[in-house]
Amino acid sequence: MRPRLAYFRHGAAGGFTLLELIVVLGLIGLMLTLVLPGLQRSYQRERGRANLRGLVVALRTARSEAATRHQRVRLFLDLRTGQFRLEGSGNRGQLTGVRISDSRLVWQDQSKEHGYIAFYGDGSSSGGRLKLTDPGGQRHVVEVEVITGRVTLKSGGA
Repeated sequence: MRPRLAYFRHGAAGGFTLLELIVVLGLIGLMLTLVLPGLQRSYQRERGRANLRGLVVALRTARSEAATRHQRVRLFLDLRTGQFRLEGSGNRGQLTGVRISDSRLVWQDQSKEHGYIAFYGDGSSSGGRLKLTDPGGQRHVVEVEVITGRVTLKSGGA
């Protein structure tokens, strides 16, 4: 009687040859080089979207605080660095990976690099608009209505 599986019995422990391991590692390396750039682009895109959502949340928080305390609350923006913060808060947000192409704010300086959007206790606001572009080239518009203080984020065009 001849052994039928003689090919698999050549090692003492029935392991793999060095050539087989090298081929498998090469295939894994090839798959990683094809998949990794796509994963990095997805990560950057989602990070930019998370930053935009953080800005919208900060604006909505300012609106809510103004209505709750019945006084003005401002969200300050530094367009040069992309940082934003709520008035009276030490916490800062950052718009990393997002390019600001156009903005309508209450300006604090002549160079139009520092501005704010104010929300008032009666529900109104100073109004404002930010046009942003993420690393993938998608455009977003954050808009604050003057009369109602409503904050909206529109993506895709504008």
